[in-house]
Amino acid sequence: PFFELSCSLLQAADCENACDQNSWPDFTSCTYVMKLLQNCINCPSSGSVTCPTGKIPFYLPEFAVNVRTTGHQSSSTDPAIQAIEDESDQTVTFSVSGIPSDLISDLNLDAQGNLQFCVRRNYVGSEAFTINLLDSQNGVYGPADLTVQVQRVNQQPSFSVCNDGMVNVWRGTREHQVPNFVYNIFKGQNEQGDVESFQT
Repeated sequence: PFFELSCSLLQAADCENACDQNSWPDFTSCTYVMKLLQNCINCPSSGSVTCPTGKIPFYLPEFAVNVRTTGHQSSSTDPAIQAIEDESDQTVTFSVSGIPSDLISDLNLDAQGNLQFCVRRNYVGSEAFTINLLDSQNGVYGPADLTVQVQRVNQQPSFSVCNDGMVNVWRGTREHQVPNFVYNIFKGQNEQGDVESFQT
């Protein structure tokens, strides 16, 4: 079988192709690095992908292209040889392997080359996967390596204000301190290393 990988439907900065020229039947080691932003804010439309609670769908059509049962193009004019080399009756499926992870889950690459997976909300990190194409006669083409990086994005902080920000004081009195005037101060999800400050 034969296939190629394409990031043409992503922005160039979001997918790095570290592949040499593919030549059947020798698949040169190939690595794609897909760069997503936290909470998938730069992800393409998710299509019909559904994910469990707390995860965000990712869908990329035509990630694998030129998917076919053979990379060999017959040059013979002999019908008998053509019949032997004809593999149109075979089917192909992708096999994707990787270490199970809670960051990237439910990854699937279908026979049409459409890639989908689920990204855990508010988490960052990197996961690596290996892709092979198998035909119905146990032929294998691959492997190609896919690394998905989920990069941190600064999260918006939040807070609450006592009495909707209204404070009543007597005219002419001295400086006042209002304990807990601002409360529920939240740096943002997974922002433990950040330092917050107020501007008035």
